[in-house]
Amino acid sequence: MKQARLPAPYIPDHRWRAFATLAVAVFISILDLFIVNIAFPSIEREWPGAGLSGLSWVLSAYAIVLAALLVPLGQLGDLIGRRRVFQAGLGVFVLGSALCAAAPSPEILIAARVLQGAGAAALTPTSLSMLLPLFSARERPMVIGAWAALGGVGAAMGPPLGGLRVQASWRWIFLVNVPLGLVALYGSPSRHEVLHAFHRGYGYIRACSLPAALTLLALAAKARRNPQPALATS
Repeated sequence: MKQARLPAPYIPDHRWRAFATLAVAVFISILDLFIVNIAFPSIEREWPGAGLSGLSWVLSAYAIVLAALLVPLGQLGDLIGRRRVFQAGLGVFVLGSALCAAAPSPEILIAARVLQGAGAAALTPTSLSMLLPLFSARERPMVIGAWAALGGVGAAMGPPLGGLRVQASWRWIFLVNVPLGLVALYGSPSRHEVLHAFHRGYGYIRACSLPAALTLLALAAKARRNPQPALATS
């Protein structure tokens, strides 16, 4: 009697390649919660008539949209496919970043930040859902810890990276996201990889989705509570 052929196991390099590319996407989405703060003085100098209260929406719009859509878009990924929602979200985030870099007015910049926030809300929860099935149960706590650490690293690296980019132009804060996002889009796990591994990690994904979402909501709330600390700098 011919035995059913079992699917080949994952090659570890493929799993960590997937982790690296998805981590890039999550990192730049979290970084954009904090990095824009340091660019406020430069943005204000370019559009002095916009006013401080108006320009504060450049940061607030991103944080509010991310916090509002994070859980619904994560659930949408459960319904129509995590890879599909991740790639759509990353594409929207990259498009929003390009529009931010080219924005001719504060209104266009704020609208592009809304687009960025929606993309980040789609890619962030689905990235974890795509990663976990690729790893064994023993490896998943390590993967979750590394994924969660991206939030802290993004928050810590925002001011220094923002300061370096602003030396050239505040628009570089957004422009750098475009090639990084395209690399992450190209290197994201294939549909076959995601479907092949999904059945092994579904319960674990459901158990970890809410804590991960709450962590990101806390980061968004932190950015929203204090949107103007860099405005006093010269």
